[in-house]
Amino acid sequence: LSWLSKKLDISHDWFENIMMQREKQTDWFADIIESYYNDNNLNNLYILGKSFKSELNIITGSPAILLHNILKERGFDVISYDPYVDKIKVNFKKGVYFIGTKHPDFLEYNYPNGSIVIDPWRYIPNNDNYDVVQIGISNL
Repeated sequence: LSWLSKKLDISHDWFENIMMQREKQTDWFADIIESYYNDNNLNNLYILGKSFKSELNIITGSPAILLHNILKERGFDVISYDPYVDKIKVNFKKGVYFIGTKHPDFLEYNYPNGSIVIDPWRYIPNNDNYDVVQIGISNL
């Protein structure tokens, strides 16, 4: 569509528009993470998942990588971990966790007590030991 719009001298570039909206959504996620991080005096920030899609190790075009970079630019010390990409396991501590990729592995994680898990996929179950924040509208 981008090629056709240029050929027909149409001013709208679909690809650029999609990329712009993707960045706006990721900025919005960064705002949410920053808010929970600051409001709860938590010292650790994690993004779980780097891959573009669940159960894959492909990180090209990953929104989670974009989110990591945006938070770094804002001055946060962010730890990103993906069981399908990384060979070394991270020593998780109490903090804010953002589910960047919907890997089934994250259902089994024992998130540290007092942590906050921000779940835009809405699949992490609630738990008495940590808070789960489900973002977005459920498809139920």
